[in-house]
Amino acid sequence: MVGNGGPARSGTVGWISTSFRDETMQKIRRVTAILLLMLVCASGSGCIALALAGIAGVAGMGVAYHMGEYEGYLAANPPQITDAAGDVLRGLGAKIENEASSWDRGKIDGILQADEEIVIKVRKKSEQMSSITIRVGVFGSEKQSAILYNQIKARLHNE
Repeated sequence: MVGNGGPARSGTVGWISTSFRDETMQKIRRVTAILLLMLVCASGSGCIALALAGIAGVAGMGVAYHMGEYEGYLAANPPQITDAAGDVLRGLGAKIENEASSWDRGKIDGILQADEEIVIKVRKKSEQMSSITIRVGVFGSEKQSAILYNQIKARLHNE
């Protein structure tokens, strides 16, 4: 008997043993800590921000310059864009080495007068929307790529 006159019940609170309750609380704490860690890791690495920025970029149909390639979206199909790009390059005096297009893609390889290689790739995204990537030179030139992109875009709007 313990001081209150009742039987000694060490380790129980009501009908749940304290060891069971402690184990359950530890598991809850562990799961909570793991979830918080995962949230911090995902937001700290910028993955969520990059994914949201990528979605916003495609939704806004903007342009981006990454790793030497200028990428944008144009409201036309690959053959139309490839033809317009070829016309722009020829107008600049570029030598076209390869020009090919199909219903879902297009590609032009050329050389500018300053012996800079130009590679333009077109990919169909929907019925009237395509992506275009432009690379000027080995390491890429954002300025020259942007100029070509804007000339191709203007050429498409004039047709």
